[in-house]
Amino acid sequence: MTTGVVRLPVFLLVFLIAAAAGGDLTREDLSPNAQRLLPKEDLVEVKMKNGEVIIGSVVSETEDLLVLREKTKTITRHHELKPEEVESLERIDIAGYFAKGLARFKLNPKKSLSVENYDLAIDLFTEFLEKSPGHAYEATARRRLAAFNQEKQNLDRGLKKVDGAWLAPIQAAVRQFEVYSSMLADMAGKYSGIDQKNYSGNRKAKQFYDRMIIDRRDVARSLPKLMNERLPQLLEDGNFDEAINEIAAFQYFWMSKVVDSERSDGRGGNQGVDVLQDMDLEYIPRKQNLIIDAYNAAGMGADSGPKTADDDGMIYIPGGYFLMGSEGASIGADTFPYHFVYVAPFMISKYEVTNAEYREFVDHVKKTGDSSMEHPDAPPLKNHEAEGWSKSGLSSDDQPVVGVDWYDAYAYATWKNLRLPTEAEWERAARSGDGRTYPWGSTALSKTLSNTTDSRTALAAEITRQETPKEKKKKNDVPPPKVTLPTTTWAVTATIPSRAEMADLSLWSTRDESPYGVMHMAGNAAEWIADWYQSDYYFTAPVRNPAGPSSGDAHVIRGGSYLSPAETSTTYHRRSSSTKELTKGLNKEGHPTIGFRCTKSLNLAR
Repeated sequence: MTTGVVRLPVFLLVFLIAAAAGGDLTREDLSPNAQRLLPKEDLVEVKMKNGEVIIGSVVSETEDLLVLREKTKTITRHHELKPEEVESLERIDIAGYFAKGLARFKLNPKKSLSVENYDLAIDLFTEFLEKSPGHAYEATARRRLAAFNQEKQNLDRGLKKVDGAWLAPIQAAVRQFEVYSSMLADMAGKYSGIDQKNYSGNRKAKQFYDRMIIDRRDVARSLPKLMNERLPQLLEDGNFDEAINEIAAFQYFWMSKVVDSERSDGRGGNQGVDVLQDMDLEYIPRKQNLIIDAYNAAGMGADSGPKTADDDGMIYIPGGYFLMGSEGASIGADTFPYHFVYVAPFMISKYEVTNAEYREFVDHVKKTGDSSMEHPDAPPLKNHEAEGWSKSGLSSDDQPVVGVDWYDAYAYATWKNLRLPTEAEWERAARSGDGRTYPWGSTALSKTLSNTTDSRTALAAEITRQETPKEKKKKNDVPPPKVTLPTTTWAVTATIPSRAEMADLSLWSTRDESPYGVMHMAGNAAEWIADWYQSDYYFTAPVRNPAGPSSGDAHVIRGGSYLSPAETSTTYHRRSSSTKELTKGLNKEGHPTIGFRCTKSLNLAR
């Protein structure tokens, strides 16, 4: 403490303080919230002639003495200053202390703040910029204001910050669930047996572990309510991308995380209980159908395409979302789960590749020895001749080529500067966006003009009925024999067999044509697909433009053939070419049944 008698006129002290402050920000200029950031008392900075700098509040002042209180984190000291010891005296800038107070407002790198904290920080940074223009802290204040505004906008959009990432609510809950799962796994590794009900080791660790199990389950329970609250607003706003991403995250989370965790946790203390029997498994399809109905009603995914859409026998398929798989599939089926997919616009052949078209390719290979179109895994000197060419009733020029393997189909498509369709593209072209069972809708095969076993049988019976006289001429007259239709492929452009051309088929108007005009996707020839087959691929497939697994042992076959059972004619049925017969383009009985059609990518804006 410095003591002594000084004579410093009060008017001089006031003058010095006021002069230093001339026009500066004062407490009274600030809002109550801003004032709370300031020290309780105004401060002055005194530079002593010996080089010492003292910052403190004025306790008292007389003509003889100035008393300052200097307060630090640990101590409070009083200074009695003589005029001859003082070199200069300045009032501390209020704006500087405002800036110092604002420096305490920081974003949390891991999680979001409360709405109230965002609003307070935004108001204070805005106030500082308005009332302290040109201050040294201005640039920093602007950056922090922008950062707080951005996070607040994310919060207003319904996003949540979890582990440093801004996510939509469902995805945020999924991430929180995964955080809990990771913590539980770490504890299980550290405390052997802690996941067992009779664990008797570290009591506090067991309590914490069990609490996390409950917290994780609460996250799962919160999801349906979140979805119910969020979907209507997203759909009203036309925010279909986010709605679909949310339901996709919900579905993946529920099927791949919740079910497994509940089974392993032993729900209700009963390990081994199959929780699926207690779950409402129709909840997700209901929400999916709600979204797709709104999406279709908004006219999404229904653009007419480029003016030159009919390109060398190809049809434009608009890009968009649709529901892929079977809504009624059971867990474990390869068409489960029913899920959203987005495909970019593309072109697909209206008709299956014909024998005539494929012969041109084979002749080219034989004549030139060209192998530039071969798949890298295809055998050298690949024999591309079709098995169907050696079979009666399958080799006409206008019939689809059948009895070719995947490498044959790949090579032909590449030779034509085209490619094989992906599973998602094929299904999109077959069923559009309304989830139909067959390319034409829901009409049963037996009422449809399609080259399938059920349809041909019913069609033959109808022709027989029409050709049978209504009244017998004589008592012992024998009715004409029942009509049978050839068990062969039809011409790719044909909608009925030639034997039926004279029949009255006015009640049989439904033919094998998709909503986009693609023919014979339910029957005639089954078709090779570009994708490798994986029975559970739908669990992990991306939403946008899925192209199948990166590798595999067999490729996918889509669509029914002239010999297939009824279930293969649906738009969602998929099967693997895992048997020797299928890899050669034959069915299990050794009959040529598999052909293909081609697609082409388009470079169009969405």
